[in-house]
Amino acid sequence: MTRRLDARHWPRLAAFFRGYLHQDAPDVHQSLESAFDQFWDDASDAERSTFASEWRALAARTRGRPWRKVEPLLTTLGAVWLPRAGTGFARLTRHVERRLAKTADTPEDVDGGTTNVKPYRV
Repeated sequence: MTRRLDARHWPRLAAFFRGYLHQDAPDVHQSLESAFDQFWDDASDAERSTFASEWRALAARTRGRPWRKVEPLLTTLGAVWLPRAGTGFARLTRHVERRLAKTADTPEDVDGGTTNVKPYRV
């Protein structure tokens, strides 16, 4: 049996799942990947860093688990719009990991070029 997550201990994951995968998300974002991209673009450096750490922990916890075990974890974190099967979550996971890796490899210009975003490793 998978123990349920407490969203209070995963603030950035909960912010993503609640704020971007809500019931109107299909009309707003059209895809899980697009919803994540909007979240990432809206997030501050500190939020991105916290999200990256929480995402790595979630990915480790869900890797190789059947969708029926993963889905309740995501709903606990506030997700309403979810793929019908684990393949959609796997696609989202690959997209998030590519975006985190890209951020780690390519400093972003966040204030006219005087600072760089901290690297996020997956």
